[in-house]
Amino acid sequence: MTTNTMQPVASEAQPESSKRVDPWTLTGPILVATDGTEASDAALRAAETIARDHGLSTQAISVLEPLASMYAPVDGLMVGMPSTISDMTRAELRMTSVRERLRRTVRTSDSWKVQVKIGQVSASIVAAATEIDASLIVLGLGKHRPVDRLLGDEVAAQVVRRSSTPVLAVPYDATVPLRRTVVGIDFSRAAVRAARAAVTLTTPPGHIWLAHVKAPLDIPTEAYEGASVIYTQGVLGAFKKIEERLEAIDLLEVRPVVLEGKVADELLAFATSHRADLLVTGAHGRTLVERLLIGSVTTKLLRAAQCAVLVIPPYREDREPRV
Repeated sequence: MTTNTMQPVASEAQPESSKRVDPWTLTGPILVATDGTEASDAALRAAETIARDHGLSTQAISVLEPLASMYAPVDGLMVGMPSTISDMTRAELRMTSVRERLRRTVRTSDSWKVQVKIGQVSASIVAAATEIDASLIVLGLGKHRPVDRLLGDEVAAQVVRRSSTPVLAVPYDATVPLRRTVVGIDFSRAAVRAARAAVTLTTPPGHIWLAHVKAPLDIPTEAYEGASVIYTQGVLGAFKKIEERLEAIDLLEVRPVVLEGKVADELLAFATSHRADLLVTGAHGRTLVERLLIGSVTTKLLRAAQCAVLVIPPYREDREPRV
């Protein structure tokens, strides 16, 4: 039986951090943000597939920005909005459209809890995820029109900035299951969690590429060539340590790869050339300011990737000083 709730006002309070021990572990509900249109269908299907594979429940949330009850025309007069237009009316219409999209898109629509909120979009999504202790937030990136993709990317980036829950951003034309995954690896704690998340979400038979991007040298020298060999050997050793920490799954092949250039550009190009279904990155940030200033690499992946993008948030151990 589907449970539906409509809440006219979303709390603007700063959401609390997730109580989950490890943010990348899928042990709680999956929350899907949808606008009730076909642009979110791929996100709904992805969430249903992941939930089925891991025995999780699914919930949907749709958020509407509030209407102003009064507005000021150019002549300065204050005019009331028509009585037929209200946040409650809009919420009821949105609830109907979300339930209809669920019915058309997923097989398990009757089991989905649905809520519609009025408020700031990204804050409301994160607050809802915190409230239910979600293990994953899934949202759509829109269609291929520049304006649709730009709006979808912006919401996704805002949710990533605010959230202590992993965020999976799914393009309009994405397909499931996710079998080909590229993970950005810089050998940090965040990268290890990203690799573990990739193993969790990649469906066998599948492939995972652990992709490390090293910075190029403008003028290669003989000394640089020697240093490059040493660097590559060190990277391969670091790859081996990461692979030892990953769960071995039958029919899931993990391969290391070393790229050279700008990180976002190389990851995007590699993902495209290898027809990746998923790009995974671990977000860094030990302070609130660092988390709000989401890195340029993550932002570019969200805006330019032709596949789904999973962002694993900083974990509390990242904020503790290393000894």
